[in-house]
Formats: sequence, C-alpha cells, structure tokens
Amino acid sequence: MGKKNVVIFYQDTKYVLPILGELLKMYDEHCDFSFYSDAELFEKAVSQEPFIDVLIIDKEHYTERCARLQITNVLLFTDDDKSFSESTSKLNVQLVYKYYSVKEIINEISNCSVFKGIGESEGIVTETIVVYSPIGGSGTTTISLGLAEALTRKHKRVLYFNVGKLQNHAYRFQDRSPLDESTVKRFRETDINFYESIKSRIRTEGFFYIPPFPRCLSSLDLQDRHIVQSITKIKETGVYDFIVVDTATELNECNSELMAQAEHVLVVGKPDSESQYKMDIFLKAIDCTDRNKFRFVCNFSDQGYENTESPFTTEYVHYDPSMPIKSISGLGLFPDIERLGIRYL
Repeated sequence: MGKKNVVIFYQDTKYVLPILGELLKMYDEHCDFSFYSDAELFEKAVSQEPFIDVLIIDKEHYTERCARLQITNVLLFTDDDKSFSESTSKLNVQLVYKYYSVKEIINEISNCSVFKGIGESEGIVTETIVVYSPIGGSGTTTISLGLAEALTRKHKRVLYFNVGKLQNHAYRFQDRSPLDESTVKRFRETDINFYESIKSRIRTEGFFYIPPFPRCLSSLDLQDRHIVQSITKIKETGVYDFIVVDTATELNECNSELMAQAEHVLVVGKPDSESQYKMDIFLKAIDCTDRNKFRFVCNFSDQGYENTESPFTTEYVHYDPSMPIKSISGLGLFPDIERLGIRYL
C-alpha cells in the first residue's frame, strides 16, 4: 500500500510546526507530508496534484478552488469553538478549533478517516483497562479520566467508556450532551458494522470518549450483555491502543465479565477501616491473584497511610484538595495518576 499524500498550508509557521512535528512522529512511515506557508507556491503545487488524501488548512484559505480538488479528508483550522460550528457543507470536511492544545489538535486530526485507517491497517492490539471499586465514592471516575489523559499524553490512542447504570460523569467534559436515541439503539444491536455506525458520535477532548447515555441504562433497555458486546466490537477494530472502562460499584454480570475479559483491572480502594473491610469482602469473591492483571490503588491517601498494613495496595494516590475541581488535562498531569499510566506502557 502506497503512502498517503498529506498537504498542509498554513502561513503562521511558528504555530503549525509543533503540530507538523507530532504528525511526522506518528505517521512519517505511512505518509508523504508537503508543507507550504506561501499562498502562491501552495496554489501551484495543489494544481498539479491528482489526488490528496488529507488537506490541513486554515479555514480562511479554503477556497472554492480547494473545494473542487479530489480530497479524502479536509481539516479546517477555525477560530470558532467547535461546539458552535460543528457542521460543514461537505461530509469530508472537519473543523478543528485552532486554540486547542497541540495534543488535542493531534487527536482531532487523528480522528479523520485516513489516519484512522492507518491505525486499523497496522492491526493495533487494543488493551482494556477496567477501573473498579467495591467502595462508593472511591474516585473511580477521577482515576479513569486521569488515566485516559495520562496515556494520551504518551501518544496512545485511548477511548474512555463509562458503563455505570446512571451516567453522571459528564460534568468533567466541555460537551455534556448525551447520545442521541438512534445511536443508543445501535448499542442494543451490536453487529459487524457496529463501530462504523457509532464512530461519528465518539467525541474527543484530549482522549476519545463515548458520550453519556441520556437516561439510566435500564430505562433504555441496555442490558449487561449489550455493554460487554459493544466494548468487544470496538476492541476488535484495533483503532485504539487502550479502552479505559469506568465501572460502578456493583459486582454485577457486566462488571464481572468485563474484568474477566480485560487485560488489566485497576481496583481502587480508600484508606479507612470501613473501606478496607469492603475490600476484604471483594477479595473473597474474586480471584485477584494474577498480579500481572490486577493492580490495586489506595486513593485519598496521605503519607501516614503508606505505612499501614494494606495487603491489597500496590499504588497510592495522595490526597489533593484541588482534585475535585481539576480539569481533565490537570488530572492527567497529577504525578500519582501519571505514574499509574506509565505502568501500562
């Protein structure tokens, strides 16, 4: 298979060179990159191109002439926040908000069909990390989001999927809108084309994530098997390096099956005696002796608790009063969570 033809035209070289540098690291083996900062040279070059796989260009310079070219994916950098300018007149045109961080912009670009196809053709082996706790309020969502962000910062393609019965995790995201009903229906009918039918609904804010379901899963007739099957189907595509599955405290069929199938299970505890009692009950119910698969983290810890005899604990996340208000980006930079992410690389 020949290399993809990627053309970039952007006049602010100081802005675009870090983005180009990251793209070269990720796709140089599979793509031929042409970069132009001069409008006349760009016009002359593209007039001679029979076909362009990806055109990356500022929205202001995307002319009718560009629109007439044979291009698979067009990525337009725009000053408008994407949430206010999601739609474009052509299906192959994707808007990228230029004031995102370089990491977020790279994830936006990687989400276009050409670059996704490179990942699929490479046959990425997707690993699932199930984050679970038998203790309410232990911070599984905070840990899951931080872990997804930390892995993304290491240039991994990560999908976050919250499978709690009540979807109340969206407060951390900029776009809190739920999945539409037609997409929810696809989760009840997982077939060979399942991923293709939902991938346009997958969002990215640093890492990729499944938007929240609009109501409690039981009211949507989404059963445990539907959730397990959907994760299995996504995993089979090989699009992502990691799927981080954020679970609730119930030890139900869904969570048990996800833990059984996962390559990694991160069990989150708390340092108080009541939480340790609940953890002991969990350890009697589940065989967690495979320490290559199961990792245990004590959340809300302080230095004193590290000296406490905790047979399940292998990692500590020390208490930080700013944690509840940290952005997702901030969670990924939190040293203890960043260290957790490195363990899976």
